[in-house]
Amino acid sequence: MPHYLLLTIFACLAFGIAAVLQKYGVSKKVGKVSLKGFAGKWKELLKSFIANPVWIAGVLLEGIAAALFFQALSEGEITVVQPLVNLNVAVTVILGVLFLHERLSGIELVSVVLFTCGALLIGLGAQKVAQGGYPLQPLIVLSGFSVAIVFLALVVPLLLKKSSWEVPFSIATGIMFGMGTLYMKVISIDVLSSGQEFVIVSPYTWWAMLKTFSIWFFILWSILGFLFLQISFSHGRVSIVMPVVTVVSMIVPFISGLFLFSEKVGPTRVAGLLFLAAGSLLMIFKKNKQNI
Repeated sequence: MPHYLLLTIFACLAFGIAAVLQKYGVSKKVGKVSLKGFAGKWKELLKSFIANPVWIAGVLLEGIAAALFFQALSEGEITVVQPLVNLNVAVTVILGVLFLHERLSGIELVSVVLFTCGALLIGLGAQKVAQGGYPLQPLIVLSGFSVAIVFLALVVPLLLKKSSWEVPFSIATGIMFGMGTLYMKVISIDVLSSGQEFVIVSPYTWWAMLKTFSIWFFILWSILGFLFLQISFSHGRVSIVMPVVTVVSMIVPFISGLFLFSEKVGPTRVAGLLFLAAGSLLMIFKKNKQNI
């Protein structure tokens, strides 16, 4: 088994646990948050978050997961690592049932099975690959297009006067995280192209990363994704938010893997992606009327 697959598995588990900790911390100690409310009471909200040990633990664990994910991306293909790490949604759902007392319906159980099968199919074709470069113009176009989609996802509900923000903010979160994954890959390529070995715990690697232009875009996507995720958690269930984020966050990396990094996506990997997408869609559209 390639080394980056093990890193991806550990990252997946850590992301799933972190999401449940953050959801619990936000819903029990902070309450619902909106962009307007955040802008008007950001000091009070910031104090509430900082004074919340469960939420802090979730954030720290997510940081560890992100480091493992980053290292895995530097070694493997983005069309393998990103879908596999998204298996964390199954971990999140199971923990949500056990500790947040969210109900697990028959459809959700089928979704977990689909996630597992999808992960196995993707993992079958995984292998370590040599890193190449990337074309700059398609990267800029894809970045601009993603920002436009986020804008539409948040503006259209306002124009239609929709009261539910669970899905719109989850879509925005997924796109931002997908862009973050893309720029993680770009950063690792930039570092390796400079002649520096990519080891996430090495200060030399971090110094090389700070000298790349792409890290500032990565920071931007990460901050926006983190903010949107907290708002999503405050408005919706973890068992809805995470599946939406999972499906959407796979789109940008998949497109970039094909057109920016020239990765070969065989039928086995496509089947695995379809299984993951199907599992997520079942969770999104399931007939479960349970409230937070």
